[in-house]
Amino acid sequence: MANHLGKISGPVRQWADIRSVLGETATSQYALCHSRKINIRSKIKPQAVSVDGSAEPMFYSNGDYEDQISKRNAAIIRGCYGLTNIPYFSDANHMIAWWIKGSTTYYPTNMPGKKSSDAWTWREPTQYCRKIDFDGYNHNAGPIVQSGHPGNYQRVPYFGAVRLHRNIAADPSCICVPDLCKSGVWLPYGSQMHSASSSPTSLRLGFCITYGNKSMLLFRDRLGGAETSDGIDFEFRASDFKKYYLTTGYYDTFMFLGNMPNLTPNVLMQPGAGTFYPLPSVDRLDMRITTDPNDTLEITLGYVGSNVEWSIKNIDEGAYFYIKSRLWAALGDGSVSGYDFPTVPEWTLLSYNERRNGMSYFPTNPGEYDRLIMEVNIYESQGDKEYVTIRKEVRI
Repeated sequence: MANHLGKISGPVRQWADIRSVLGETATSQYALCHSRKINIRSKIKPQAVSVDGSAEPMFYSNGDYEDQISKRNAAIIRGCYGLTNIPYFSDANHMIAWWIKGSTTYYPTNMPGKKSSDAWTWREPTQYCRKIDFDGYNHNAGPIVQSGHPGNYQRVPYFGAVRLHRNIAADPSCICVPDLCKSGVWLPYGSQMHSASSSPTSLRLGFCITYGNKSMLLFRDRLGGAETSDGIDFEFRASDFKKYYLTTGYYDTFMFLGNMPNLTPNVLMQPGAGTFYPLPSVDRLDMRITTDPNDTLEITLGYVGSNVEWSIKNIDEGAYFYIKSRLWAALGDGSVSGYDFPTVPEWTLLSYNERRNGMSYFPTNPGEYDRLIMEVNIYESQGDKEYVTIRKEVRI
């Protein structure tokens, strides 16, 4: 048996090797296969037979090692990688109340009376305790959903748009979002089990933001074609926030799999009836909606020798928007234009960390002016009539 950074690769010969990876002191096969130290987020681990409710147990006949592994892996996929108590709801508002607010009124449709801490548990083995079930086990498997943002909150400009990137696939030995949407993976639905990638669910990856009694859902396209993708972007636009009167402030956010009748992907919508599976995550993201354009743009402006130098930089991670700018030299309060410099008069898309720089010669009589003034208009989209303006002024 090989053990590299907590990952076991076969053939697995000794229970003592398994014990060292788990950090267990127990020596019996039963205790090791039921250890509380087993990381349930690993795709490979011991699990119960008949994991998908079928008559065929998760068992393989005697044969070569590779054949046994193949049959075992097929059963593991069919049984949703040994996960159980996967909560689902028929109303998104109930999911929000249960997952975020710890509601004691609303519970999962398939888990009446169960708390969120009871969800997403491990279907432990009941009969078989085998060394081979640890072949491929990853003791350091990470969360099913991982944030792509390093900070503790994500700013969303109230006048532009933002793309939030989420890592939905990781190490092949870890359970991740695309795995749950693959054909052959079974999730609970009503009184039956069914494949998450087939009718009637047509599950999509969703993103929920909630604050007080206000909640919004944003769906991405169905993940059936994104099984090999390592990430996915959610796009929030200012017009969506304004449409539902979401104010500035901090919002709790989380991700889920689900559907809603007549849903429109990539457009914020109010919660409603459907099928919703909240996804567990250790790094739930806080979102702050801001109206301060200075959180978004950095403008530098100066007069060096006979040159005027300027730059406009997008400093808001994930945010993007269109800009137009104007720079002029003026006298007094600057209300009367004195001399216009070429800047960015057309629609220009500015993404995170992108910068627009410029340099121009000053007019022949610079003594006629005592200041430089730059105004940058920020637009949500090209052709938009609404904008927010940042003004920068320096004395010369």
